[in-house]
Amino acid sequence: MGPDSRDKWDPMYLFIPVWRISIFCLVMAAATACIQLDPVASERLASEVTLPATMTSSATMDSISPAEIYAASNHSSRREVDREQDESRKASEVLNFFGILPGMVVLDLYSGGGYYAELLSYIVGPTGRVVAHNNTPYLSFAKDELAIRYTERG
Repeated sequence: MGPDSRDKWDPMYLFIPVWRISIFCLVMAAATACIQLDPVASERLASEVTLPATMTSSATMDSISPAEIYAASNHSSRREVDREQDESRKASEVLNFFGILPGMVVLDLYSGGGYYAELLSYIVGPTGRVVAHNNTPYLSFAKDELAIRYTERG
């Protein structure tokens, strides 16, 4: 019984190609461009976060607080075009779901133009790190947005 004679719904027939694709993706991820937010810039940006007087930040909780999400979403360095997308992208819900906390190391896989990578950098702060990864097709698709977000804005 050769590999071509297996039933296409056989779980092992389906698993092996997915497994091989996963390994290929990991190898390609290591070989493609990674953009890492500058730790000094992250520290500078995180130090600019101010909360309304009625909210307090608590990094000791198991999940991110609404105040921290509010502070990241309303950070003074964010562009207006990004702020306008917050509601349609469900940014608060996404950030809350993943439970990102200050000091974490976060990988934003296929980050596109870096919308979430920037938000995440405000949450992880100066003790954390955000790695925004794009493969070659994503890089060519998002190159203009990346130039604005990571180069022109410093």
